[in-house]
Amino acid sequence: GSSIMAQVQLKTRPTLRLKSAALCWRRASHGILLSIVALGCLLRPQLAQVAGMTSSLLLPARPPRLCALLRVMDNLFPCRRAAEWDNVGLLVDTARPDFPEKMTVFLTNDLTEKVAAEALREKADVVITYHPTPFHKFNRIDREDVTSRILLALMSNGVAVYAPHTACDAAYGGVNDWLISAFDCADVKAAKPCDPAEPLIQGPIGAGRVATLKQATPLADAINLVKRHLGIASFRVAPAMDQVATTRWDQSSASSVLESININSVAVCAGAGGSVLRGVQADLFLTGEMSHHDVLAANHAGTSVILADHTNTERGFLPPMKSMIEHALEKESVSPEAFEVKITALDSDPLLVV
Repeated sequence: GSSIMAQVQLKTRPTLRLKSAALCWRRASHGILLSIVALGCLLRPQLAQVAGMTSSLLLPARPPRLCALLRVMDNLFPCRRAAEWDNVGLLVDTARPDFPEKMTVFLTNDLTEKVAAEALREKADVVITYHPTPFHKFNRIDREDVTSRILLALMSNGVAVYAPHTACDAAYGGVNDWLISAFDCADVKAAKPCDPAEPLIQGPIGAGRVATLKQATPLADAINLVKRHLGIASFRVAPAMDQVATTRWDQSSASSVLESININSVAVCAGAGGSVLRGVQADLFLTGEMSHHDVLAANHAGTSVILADHTNTERGFLPPMKSMIEHALEKESVSPEAFEVKITALDSDPLLVV
């Protein structure tokens, strides 16, 4: 009897130890997975863009529909065309083995706390944020930091984050092509072309856009075109200096000055256009923001400037981006019933003219 009991104990103790270890592992696994994903945020995103990443000891293989979405995004807005300083591509991976029956892709211009909360309410599986979050490298994830709070909330719900930013700026059909479509252009070129060029793509590639208009347009009319295109009621305008050489530029003179200036060419840059548009020859610059001295330099060079605030020159591209993603996913043989693309209702420019 004692011999049988000893054999039972020998067989049972390892089993109990295994069960105990398995329980500890299950309790710790969620935090470990979050830590692994967070560590990935510290690395250059190209590492995370191997769409066919296989499973590992800790993580299952990446969800197939996420892989399809990554291919779609890099085909539409190739990460290799992004600025060297930028942080584009898949910024936060997911530890989930798959998404629900319908993958929800959530588009925003800025991934703020309120937008992250909105994405979670909308049951988002992937957030595509034009501006990268995270942008800078960091050494810890701490809820006292706003970016950390956003990442913790999304990662704990298995939500992936992707950012195209300057890859979208440079791409043919991207945000700058949308921005310059406010005008009736005869031709469109990149303000700062990418090198080397890609001959198979029949359109401009690079930062910003510059174009000749099909016919001369008074600056007053050009302003109305931009307002309609951006869906905003007001922005700041600085006329070319030679047009106000003997006139004080203020509200009383604005109407007559804007009617007197003819625009034959235009250059645009979504977001902050100071460095991209500097030295470009055009009658009108349209961008979100420029420094005071860049505005004066452009005015002295005979260029009028429209500053519509940073994200007002970008956010209107979200609906076209939505259509592009939907069409491209279908071409990737992803059934329309297997995904849904939504656009934030809460994202807006932080600045408001009052």
